[in-house]
Amino acid sequence: MGKGITQEHIIFLVLAVIFFGLAVFVLFKFFPSLIAQIELALGIVKLNNIEEATLCSIYRCVEGCMSMRVQELSWKEGDKIVHCQEFCTGEPYGISSGLPDDAYTKELFGGIEPSLRVCNPKYPVIINLKEKEKIEKSHLVLGETRVSDVRCILPTDASGPDILSIFTYIITTPWQGLVNAWTLITGGTISENILMVDQGIIAGKGNKEDCIAAGTNIVASHDSLQQLTLDKEKIIKITTDFSQIGGINLVLTYMTEKDKYDQMFGS
Repeated sequence: MGKGITQEHIIFLVLAVIFFGLAVFVLFKFFPSLIAQIELALGIVKLNNIEEATLCSIYRCVEGCMSMRVQELSWKEGDKIVHCQEFCTGEPYGISSGLPDDAYTKELFGGIEPSLRVCNPKYPVIINLKEKEKIEKSHLVLGETRVSDVRCILPTDASGPDILSIFTYIITTPWQGLVNAWTLITGGTISENILMVDQGIIAGKGNKEDCIAAGTNIVASHDSLQQLTLDKEKIIKITTDFSQIGGINLVLTYMTEKDKYDQMFGS
């Protein structure tokens, strides 16, 4: 017969529960999209066609065409399967195969940098959207160390910061500067990741939330969306730009209909 539960066992169990609770808190505090990443990896949450194409554009620019995510992403256009890698290979991208040999020998070649990062609006990701599809911000997770997941989805008719937001920013600027400096000194990163969607292709808008700008904590807009629905029978072009401004990694993705895109950037 056992001796039953001793005081040492109880102390051990209590400490184990406390340690587990702290570990979970720290994990989700610093990796807030972890649950979404786990759900995506297990197939509990599935990306739809427009979400796959959006992430294709982001990964192609941020990580480059040799990224495993670029090679894994694909979507359907009717009975046809389109692979993200198709927007890295062949004309007009200047690479005849998936190998990087030729691209590494040139400063810029066909819109691709030596690292095979495609951030040029002349070479968008294109998707022929047959049906209405919803974009969920919670699905646009990257698991990247340099940049955040998509933080804001802004329609082009979204309003800017109001007077209260600007005043609050002015008051808190010195403190926020110290926070940013400490983040950078300790090896952390400050990043902004915004998806801008042309109002003309939006069929419906979901719940609104504040879009808080990284690095400043200013409320950039009260019209950021947690989800939106795109209209059907649209040929959509998507481009992503990646830059660094004042120590902040900035990712900006723009999405609009083909004809308007061609007017803005050239076909």
